[in-house]
Amino acid sequence: TPNVTYPVDGKNYSDIPYINYSSTDNDGDSINYSIYINGTLNITTSVNVTDWNASDGFYNLTVSAYDGIESSANSSVIHFRLDTIAPSWLGNETNATLVKINGNATFNITVSDNIGLSSYIFSWNGTGSWDNATNGSISGSSIKLIINKTPTIGRSDTIGYRWYANDSAGNWNKSLLRTFVVNNTLPSSVNLSYPNGTINNTTPRFNWTNATDADGDTITYEIFINLINAYDDREETGLSDANYTPSPPLKYYSDDGYKYEWWVRAYDGTAYGENSSRFNFSIQSSVIISLPIANVSFGEMRVNEQNDTTDDAPPPIVIQNDGNSYINVNLTVDSYLWDTKQEESSYFQFKIDNVTVSGVPAENGSFNSSASATSWTNFSTTNSTGIYWFNYSDDRDSAEIDINITVPADEPSGDKTSTILFTGYYVKVT
Repeated sequence: TPNVTYPVDGKNYSDIPYINYSSTDNDGDSINYSIYINGTLNITTSVNVTDWNASDGFYNLTVSAYDGIESSANSSVIHFRLDTIAPSWLGNETNATLVKINGNATFNITVSDNIGLSSYIFSWNGTGSWDNATNGSISGSSIKLIINKTPTIGRSDTIGYRWYANDSAGNWNKSLLRTFVVNNTLPSSVNLSYPNGTINNTTPRFNWTNATDADGDTITYEIFINLINAYDDREETGLSDANYTPSPPLKYYSDDGYKYEWWVRAYDGTAYGENSSRFNFSIQSSVIISLPIANVSFGEMRVNEQNDTTDDAPPPIVIQNDGNSYINVNLTVDSYLWDTKQEESSYFQFKIDNVTVSGVPAENGSFNSSASATSWTNFSTTNSTGIYWFNYSDDRDSAEIDINITVPADEPSGDKTSTILFTGYYVKVT
């Protein structure tokens, strides 16, 4: 009785490339084989059958052997199925159009087969190279496959994916190759650090933490500085560092009831991240004056002799605004210079002038010249505002106090001194 080794009983096949069987004869006679398909003689041959062609369907196979004299009994019945129809795909679904780097990508698809599913493979390049790492066994005639993947490539990169499945007959099919572009991930929000609360600096260095970007994009920053109860709003974009110093200086002070708020957001070249929280701060005026040249000595003088500092012989007093705001400056003397002129008089005067360097005026615009005492003014023991709107900017924060004296005709001899008191106070200049 012949022994059939292929096909195997109970199996499904997509193709029958051959039918294998064998038998022995004790007399050494040549053997011919009769192959019966579904009970009907299909082939008579002395060798194994190759490339057996048939339409899809269920089949039973028996083989008998003949040595020229007698026929053997039929082989055991081999039942098999021939199926050339591959699995089919339906209903591809994905959230891929929303996916960002390190996010969750969900892929759904339904695969069906007429005789029974066997396995599937999901192939993609979401980690930078193609892989088939997601795969497994499946069964039944239809199943919805659902998988979740995490892309590790970034913004604007294209990811492709495709499904593969086979059935119990070994028929493979693949879905369409689909692609999507990884979305941009917004840069993170920053944390503000300074300024916050009350400060004395009109050019504070605004500081915040660096933002991060999952896509590795170059980050720049946009800062907003708003005056809450008036208009002095600032907005700067394209800042490469996590700090900013305003220019021109901020100019509204808490002395007048003003307050600022500020916030920052990061930009990755595609979109802005969320705004940071907001900090509020106010600038309090700081009135500080100094006298780089504080003493004037005219030396010996005769009665009726006049001298002043306009020729720098001797040099005039120099006053400097070291604070953070415009100020007015009052000038008073503790006593009048001359014994015989103990009142306001032309014998002891001052005027305000620009600082000169080697005879050339410098730091022009340090004060309001139309309001200040820029012509000879008598000294007084009562407050007299000599300098109006005295600037605090480094390049315009100094002024000269010229002194003019004349010795009265009846002034007795001796040392003559007077102390000048300078009093500065904040003034609002818009």
